[in-house]
Amino acid sequence: MVCPAVLTICLAACHTADDTSVFRATESVRGQMRREQPMGQANPIGAPLSTRRADDRQATQASVFEGSGRFVGEPPTGTTSSADAGADGVTVNLVNVSAPQAAKAILGDMLSVKYSIDPTIDGRITIQTPKPVTRLAALDLFQTALRSNNAAVVSKGDGYKIVPLDQAATGAAIRVEGVADTSERIGSGLQVVQLKYVSASEIRRVLEPIAPRRGVVRTDDARNLITLSGNRQEVAAMMDAIHLFDVDAMKGMSFALVPVKTSQPDAIANELKTVFASEI
Repeated sequence: MVCPAVLTICLAACHTADDTSVFRATESVRGQMRREQPMGQANPIGAPLSTRRADDRQATQASVFEGSGRFVGEPPTGTTSSADAGADGVTVNLVNVSAPQAAKAILGDMLSVKYSIDPTIDGRITIQTPKPVTRLAALDLFQTALRSNNAAVVSKGDGYKIVPLDQAATGAAIRVEGVADTSERIGSGLQVVQLKYVSASEIRRVLEPIAPRRGVVRTDDARNLITLSGNRQEVAAMMDAIHLFDVDAMKGMSFALVPVKTSQPDAIANELKTVFASEI
């Protein structure tokens, strides 16, 4: 409303002047209007016809957004120490020994830690290493052998206890993904994982066939959490599987925005569903 008023005033003041003065005043007002024109709005005065046609063509063209085409993630890449410890490692040679004997050899003699064994624990254990391995690797082998006998090592105060597998989650140390834990993990523990893209129930269905027995403790769909149970090696394997499947599937998909000229979008969508016999 300001510009027409300015234009009227300028023309009224110059009605006695020559045509050149009127032309200059008009051009001055047009220049002022161009400077005040908001960004993104069409210029009502002097807008080139070719520009308007180009904008119309652009409005009727489809916009295609290509996705990555990848629907699985990658396990986190980290430097993992080799189990081969050379001359500084230990060699384990336990053949068909009882669980208490294996516990004494690994926990008592090798690691020199205090431990106790539930009297119901039974079974035979065989652990053999052809060359020296680290103490942590030997402990992982021992815990794997215990789990095959429905037993697990858990932390109890300043020592450890070997308990039945169904009691391993009771009172176990709880760790949360992303929180630094500098202590060296011995025994079975709980790991709480916050999922980003896939529901906890879906991840549980993926993990159960490949997880160790009682490896998945519970799921919380309301907060999208899953709780894992196991020793260091077992939890790490389950975490690798989670990172493989907990990905943004929408990022891998491609999309196209297609302007519709002569029909309704819903009608075309229904026809496409019929043609491809699948939901879009």
